[in-house]
Amino acid sequence: MNRCQVAEVLGDAPRTVAYWMERFQKHGLAGLQEGVRSGRPSKLSAEHLADLQQAVRGKPRDMGLEGNLWVGKTMSAYLNQKHQVKLGPRRCRRLLLQWRFRYRKPRPVHGQIPRCRRAKKNFTTGQATRCLICGPSTKSTSSVWIEVPPVDSSGRPRPGLAASSHA
Repeated sequence: MNRCQVAEVLGDAPRTVAYWMERFQKHGLAGLQEGVRSGRPSKLSAEHLADLQQAVRGKPRDMGLEGNLWVGKTMSAYLNQKHQVKLGPRRCRRLLLQWRFRYRKPRPVHGQIPRCRRAKKNFTTGQATRCLICGPSTKSTSSVWIEVPPVDSSGRPRPGLAASSHA
């Protein structure tokens, strides 16, 4: 097999295979082992990473920080506060992605309108009634509880049905 065929089988570039062949010819099998690569040493030790991974499984408020979500700025502040390590927010976001955390914006929490105050539209009567469960509305809402008359499918009044009910 030539280097192009080997590269195709291994899914690498032919030039990469050529580098491997040269290293093998010069150093034997030891030349094919990964060596120490140059580059900036990490600011985070293994202990820092382990502590950080444990911390992000909880809430920032549990660690004495503001906010409910771990984002780059929050994580950076935690590292600076607890370990005196200055790591930028962008690098912190990369760590979260590397650990397979997803960033999701929380959905806003809105007050729910009780079922009895949801809009009940019936245009035969315009009378609003008080909710027997909640009482009169103290908040301004767009929905009004409207009394629904007891009528059958043809629109005639039916005796014996309750005037209003909570569904």
